[in-house]
Amino acid sequence: MVGVDNCSAIRDLARAQRSRNAQIEVLVDINIGLNRCGVEAGQPALELARYAADQGLAVRGVMGYDGHLQGLPRSPENDEIIRRGSRILVNTAALFEGAGIPAPIVSTGGTGTFGISGDFPGITEIQAGSYLLLDNIYFERGVPFQRSLTVLATVISTRGSDHAVLDCGVKTISGERGLPTLKDVPGARLTALHAEHALIELDPQLSSGLTPGQKVHVWVQYSDATVNLNSCMYGVRNGQLEEVFPIEH
Repeated sequence: MVGVDNCSAIRDLARAQRSRNAQIEVLVDINIGLNRCGVEAGQPALELARYAADQGLAVRGVMGYDGHLQGLPRSPENDEIIRRGSRILVNTAALFEGAGIPAPIVSTGGTGTFGISGDFPGITEIQAGSYLLLDNIYFERGVPFQRSLTVLATVISTRGSDHAVLDCGVKTISGERGLPTLKDVPGARLTALHAEHALIELDPQLSSGLTPGQKVHVWVQYSDATVNLNSCMYGVRNGQLEEVFPIEH
């Protein structure tokens, strides 16, 4: 299933459909404020859906991602802003149905907005993904999920009781949207990510220090840009390795 917001993409998909003799399903992607992709709601979206149907594609409904709202703190005003995007999508899907174009899928929301979008009447799908691994960004926003993604690093150098270096840098863990933090190491703060090193500052009054060779877990700040830097993930439950997940590039 493919999201479409322009006639050129629809023509390309229709051509591929004919050459492969296979039905392609599409959702009309609607701009609900992110201002990235998406056709305008209402009549422009309906005209695009009609064009897709005329080209032989199977229109399955509408989608609209509210990425610009994922970080909003909860408040009555902000919740209503999120509902506004859901309302636009539901109303446009109803417009499709009234014109004889089935729209059983109405997709929106994400990890940060699922609680509001998911409760809105007519929304059938939430585009939440980060909740599964979670990262510091969402965790600090107060979403009701637990962090599970860490990078296992090794202390490779220390200087005195207040300085340590790990063997993970920006080639392993993203610093694009802030610095990661250390798990279960009181008094330790990650202060910089170099290409292959992470610098740790230790508070002697709170920390017992780190030693070369010691393993530490680093909470990931931004999971989207970290997972792809690595070749596999390890699934651990109760301290036991259960599964190794290869990461395809």
